[in-house]
Amino acid sequence: MAGPASRPKCRCACPPHLAPMLKPGMSYKPTTICGKLPERSSQRSSLLNGLLRTHDPDLENLSAMKVPTMDDTSLLQRFWLRVLLLGGLMWGVIPLISTPFIVRGYGDSSFDDWAVVVNSLTITPASALAFWHRRIACYWLTINGALVMISMCSYVLRTQDYRVGALVGAGVSVLYALTLDVIEIRHWPAARQS
Repeated sequence: MAGPASRPKCRCACPPHLAPMLKPGMSYKPTTICGKLPERSSQRSSLLNGLLRTHDPDLENLSAMKVPTMDDTSLLQRFWLRVLLLGGLMWGVIPLISTPFIVRGYGDSSFDDWAVVVNSLTITPASALAFWHRRIACYWLTINGALVMISMCSYVLRTQDYRVGALVGAGVSVLYALTLDVIEIRHWPAARQS
């Protein structure tokens, strides 16, 4: 039966309730007077350094380690990236819903139809993927934007017809891909916290 009397005696002058928590080689060094915490933050850090003094080399450098913190700019960048990705998700739903209603019109080639279907099936999944793997989503959306732009240019050159709705849709898809590419090149923080 193990009781308070059977605890090993500690060689340092630590309080009895701390003796079982100390590992071999650790020592207790109180740095406060009357149990009150110091007022300034530098004194608090010296208090923590005094409590963490050990002979273990892995724990000696604990006070030198720094915890990364996000500044205001990084938080704003993360916020606007999330807004952009959510806007892409909502924008991608529009062509995704209209995919079953695509009909071949006058002057449309099979390449144009294929580009419309690929664009419809790309924006929403690529925007969702960008929350976890932004670089892959950038490649995917850039290829999609190039495909849509080539398709629109070939259609306009072939028919001399300017469909405003199709041009706006293609422009938004290309602009979305370019904006996400710029964000990736500038190394903004990830949309999700790690």
